[in-house]
Amino acid sequence: MVLPLIGAGFLALSLLLLWNERREPQNKRHWRTIFMVAFSALWTIIALFGTLGGYLRARSARSSGNYQTVEGLVENFVPQPYSGHAQSALL
Repeated sequence: MVLPLIGAGFLALSLLLLWNERREPQNKRHWRTIFMVAFSALWTIIALFGTLGGYLRARSARSSGNYQTVEGLVENFVPQPYSGHAQSALL
């Protein structure tokens, strides 16, 4: 649910910029700001619909008790190197 929040933040910022440009008479509406409003609104809508289904399924499973919990000690843990992914011995 972080991606929709990022989009909503950019949408709020771009709407403030658009409002500020519209409020001052010497400034004309810039196409960059209008594009920023449209792009951030589209980003927010796509991100919301892309993540909402998984969130609602997880919430429903939690409330109905239809989930499993895995507990125990981690064995054979091999951390990834700082430079990227390690070659897996299992492949």
